[in-house]
Amino acid sequence: MLAKDGVVASCLRMGDMSQDQLPASWFVASRIQLDGSGESDLVVQASGIIDGPTAPGPLTCFLKPYATHFWVIRESSFGYSLVFSASGRKLKTLNSRTNGLLDLQLVRLTTTGEPLDNKVYKFDGQGYQAQRAKTAHP
Repeated sequence: MLAKDGVVASCLRMGDMSQDQLPASWFVASRIQLDGSGESDLVVQASGIIDGPTAPGPLTCFLKPYATHFWVIRESSFGYSLVFSASGRKLKTLNSRTNGLLDLQLVRLTTTGEPLDNKVYKFDGQGYQAQRAKTAHP
């Protein structure tokens, strides 16, 4: 499923690799329950955060300075689906819910490591959509 995401597909092309050559070492994952019903949803993160500039390469296409890429994969009665894909420094679940699923907050920093914004994402029935950004600096 991740190999079909645009960001990952771009990394594969950069490394001259096919979808079936996607290295598992590019990712780390944790199980989460977005709606609390016992399903096995996953939060997946690119396997690292780069603190500063980096040389180009397949893995660095989704590892940016002071950021990494996150994906959320949801389990349903129809199987698994990718419901979130975005880059930031930190992804947090909030106590609030929309359409039964926990809301998400993505913390982003500038390329110099300064706070940029905190975007809140809410589930619209198909996937998570950005709702607003709290800017760290007025």
